[in-house]
Amino acid sequence: MLLISGIQWIFAGSDKGAVEAAKQSLTNALVGLVIMFAAFAIAMVMEGIFQVNILTIDISSLII
Repeated sequence: MLLISGIQWIFAGSDKGAVEAAKQSLTNALVGLVIMFAAFAIAMVMEGIFQVNILTIDISSLII
């Protein structure tokens, strides 16, 4: 989304509506990225506190 937003901004030229749409898309992508890293950090803290591996998938337990 960051790359697509940047390309939209470049091709927007002097069209104010397109520039604003590209800026909004870029802002949304950055907010999403921050939320994703925050969720990962929270999950890592929970792993440390509760001593469980919630971010690791054990495939051998899925095979029947």
